[in-house]
Amino acid sequence: MPSVDEIIELVTKEIEKKTASNTNGVYFDEPIIRRASQIKDYVPEQILEMKRILTTSSSLYLSEEERFYKQGKFMEDYEDSFDFQGRFERYFPTYRSMTDEQLRGYFSWRTRVRKGEIRHVSTSFAFVYIYELINLIGVKSPHEGFTSLRKFRDEYKQYDPTVEHWLSIWMNDFVVYYNLDSSLFEELGGIEFDAAAVVLADYKNYSDDEVYDAICTLSSHNIERSKFFGEYNEDAKKVICGVWDSLFEYYEKHRQTGLIEKLLGRFGSYRYYMFSSAIFFDRVEHKNYEYSLNDVHKYICKNGEWYCEKYYGSRGKSRELGKIIKTIDCIMRQKYGYGRMLKQEFTTKYIINLIEKEIDKVIEYNNAHEKSVINIDISMLDAIRRSADLTRDKLITEEELYDFSETDETPDVGQEVINGDTEVEGVSDREGHPLPLNDIEREFLRMLLFDEDYNSYLKEKKVMLSVVADSINEKLFDLFGDTIIGFVGDIPAVIEDYADELKGYV
Repeated sequence: MPSVDEIIELVTKEIEKKTASNTNGVYFDEPIIRRASQIKDYVPEQILEMKRILTTSSSLYLSEEERFYKQGKFMEDYEDSFDFQGRFERYFPTYRSMTDEQLRGYFSWRTRVRKGEIRHVSTSFAFVYIYELINLIGVKSPHEGFTSLRKFRDEYKQYDPTVEHWLSIWMNDFVVYYNLDSSLFEELGGIEFDAAAVVLADYKNYSDDEVYDAICTLSSHNIERSKFFGEYNEDAKKVICGVWDSLFEYYEKHRQTGLIEKLLGRFGSYRYYMFSSAIFFDRVEHKNYEYSLNDVHKYICKNGEWYCEKYYGSRGKSRELGKIIKTIDCIMRQKYGYGRMLKQEFTTKYIINLIEKEIDKVIEYNNAHEKSVINIDISMLDAIRRSADLTRDKLITEEELYDFSETDETPDVGQEVINGDTEVEGVSDREGHPLPLNDIEREFLRMLLFDEDYNSYLKEKKVMLSVVADSINEKLFDLFGDTIIGFVGDIPAVIEDYADELKGYV
């Protein structure tokens, strides 16, 4: 049977032949034969039939989600080839919210997507396609639906990050709702948090290596990038695990809130809304259903109502745990006489005392068993104390020297100490520069590297030496995994190991 294009070509040639024989060489206007789909105002019969689905009296009582599902299943295999040049933007988009032209535009775009050609399109079109997949419209099985969602996420995220954000939630729900293999959660992320939480909550039944790895996973302070921890890995591991044991016991005995809850969030079971904010028709009966990812993360459905049992918090790196680990890093460096110091995080005296006790235990054990020779320079500890006193006096002197209260251009010193990313007003980063420093920090670092007079510069800018040095150390820690600027007494100096590299940047 000839195709539509072949029929059009045959008819056109026949008209041309008849016209040429009847006009004796005189030519007239001839009709141009087009496909119906090429005519802008043409609406295919299947689209009209889809719209009629919602004109019956029974459809008035359907939810918006069920209306979408019924129309979607009816149009599940429909294809189109309309050249749509318009836009379609709508919150909670459905077929019902589209004009005839937009419907043809959507189905034409979907036809190309199913053939592997994923193009940037109106965001609402993208969400309608996702709604179809989570409702299993256009796919033969839940597994095929998940594969299609993953493919669309991976290719479309370059165009619109909001699509990836919502799919990160809905794909989790998809696995649970359709009871797919829990191994799919590993590629979706979040399992590492649960696995680490399980170990830390029941740490006495795990080895030190497993506890240490769990803390590495959940600490915002990157242990593996610490040069000190790298050189004294076994000692650091013993101290960290010992501190965790002591802290855990302390919180169990003396606090209403446990250590896990304080650091990772509250554990509990709360009402959960499957495919929240999506157009989803809940048609699979889950009367009493439980989907367990692990001991601390479950989804439960009771009589159609969903609940999620897990740790409710940031579910990411813990800043509180990171402060504790960074403090351990800092105090161990001091006690081991390690040359490169860190700025100690603010924490309680009890935690500091506990950390010091655990470090002393490890040092005593090493000395008794002679497994490692540690030369602790007591005079260096005295120097550290003297340096702290000098820094305190210097801060007072500088505050008196630069009377910030007399000018409206005073930098917010308190804010700058707390937030390493805060810039002095009126100063911005130079775009594309490899170091995440503002102009004052970058110029001070350059002058320090090349032995120039930074005191006059800082006085002119009304910025304290200790503030700008701390800010630089904080901002560059993630790049170098170490403190960049140290102090000998009250005199700053760039750590020799990094000087040549930094000169190349400034």
